[in-house]
Amino acid sequence: MPFSLHANAGFASADYTGARAALIDRLALLQAGGAGELSIARAALLSNLDAAVSGRLGAIASIQTGDIVIPALSLSATATISAVVVARTALILLGVSGTANTETDAHARLTLTNTTTVTATREASTLAVTVSYMVIEFAA
Repeated sequence: MPFSLHANAGFASADYTGARAALIDRLALLQAGGAGELSIARAALLSNLDAAVSGRLGAIASIQTGDIVIPALSLSATATISAVVVARTALILLGVSGTANTETDAHARLTLTNTTTVTATREASTLAVTVSYMVIEFAA
């Protein structure tokens, strides 16, 4: 199932922050196939994300992405982000990678703990895993 970026996404618009431009560039790269083949499910998910973001791009205050490494034998770890207004912020789990022995090693949850902290937690702690996230703060 192909997906497309909306023409009004404004690739060259000076109105977009560097983070917004980076997100649009990543979506364009995926659309063009530059990041490898997309599964049908992933293409549909990106299409839905594109539609949601394109319809509200003017209302986004900031987009931040990052990785949290939960070390072996640990159940949680944190990352520091630029301050956001928690009530206007969405936290998205992008994926978990590593060499986990069990499903509970790899299964992670994210929490926006406060205005500057994202916390990743899991149920088991055998091996290290990396949890990727995106924080989207909407404008007032």
